[in-house]
Amino acid sequence: MKKHITLHKNLLTVLILVILGISFSQVRSKDMCNYQVIYVTGNGINSALMTLKKIKPNEQPYEDNYFYKFDLMHNKLLKSNERENRLNSIVASPDCQWFGESRNVWVNEKGEKLITKLPNNILEYVWSPKGDKIAYIVGKYIYAETPLPIPSEVAKGVWIYDLKTHTKKLIDIDAYLLAWPAFDNNLYIDNTSRQGNIVRYRPDTGKLEPTPYKGLNFSPTGRYYFIPSIEGEAWRLFQRDPHGELKDIELDIDKNANTSAVHQWLSDGHSILFGDKMNSSTKFLVYDIEKEKVTKTIEGAFLGLDKGKKRGLFMKGIDQFEVVDLLCGTK
Repeated sequence: MKKHITLHKNLLTVLILVILGISFSQVRSKDMCNYQVIYVTGNGINSALMTLKKIKPNEQPYEDNYFYKFDLMHNKLLKSNERENRLNSIVASPDCQWFGESRNVWVNEKGEKLITKLPNNILEYVWSPKGDKIAYIVGKYIYAETPLPIPSEVAKGVWIYDLKTHTKKLIDIDAYLLAWPAFDNNLYIDNTSRQGNIVRYRPDTGKLEPTPYKGLNFSPTGRYYFIPSIEGEAWRLFQRDPHGELKDIELDIDKNANTSAVHQWLSDGHSILFGDKMNSSTKFLVYDIEKEKVTKTIEGAFLGLDKGKKRGLFMKGIDQFEVVDLLCGTK
């Protein structure tokens, strides 16, 4: 039991750091929508330095409880006024007009007006591509054979909250994970906890329909998707049309990459950033699915992607950063 709880907490920590590293950490829209800024936490930077063996475990050259923003135009790291312990789960809507902090939703402008308070037993939520709605699951975590959330019987279903009309709609279906990709503007629901039963909800008609999909980590174009490696399960890659598993590419990726570490889609829709097979903490690679090969390798500790998912921020040492165009000059 303790082992599963620890694994679950570690997974959540990784997910939170990844989200924060992609730039969703401050409540000011003019900064949140800036493609030239990558947000990281002081704790994330200190962890990177320890990984690089540049500091000792008890050293903290960057303040743990604060956010830092890296200016991509001027290659400068600036300390933010926002504290991590207050904003540790902020996610901006795609249009940066709304902000979700834990179970609260904030309107932008000064980021101070509380619009609504959603239920306090939310397992996760996703924004609609236009940023005007939130889909969320309510329930409770059960630590059993998997760290994934299992909704309680009382809190069954997926809710969609409209931030403009302040109305809610219930989709009567069991749900474990959600995705609301921009490529077709439909809400995808995993209602069997990673057993390959993905249902599509069409907001325009209100209808639910089965899909052939097995997972929810779609590429930006929707042409590909993968199922992450969790609890010893294999990382798997699929294409949409014709639908099928790309097993040869999976094997090639597995030879080069640690698929249990970083795995993030890049903006071209067919390249993924991975941790290296032998050293996934200080060496990274870009794998192009369509070229079926590694197109770039990067040395350093990974801190995050820019909002456009094209450039990555890597740390080399104390106050030593490198911004890498992950899709330019690939071999």
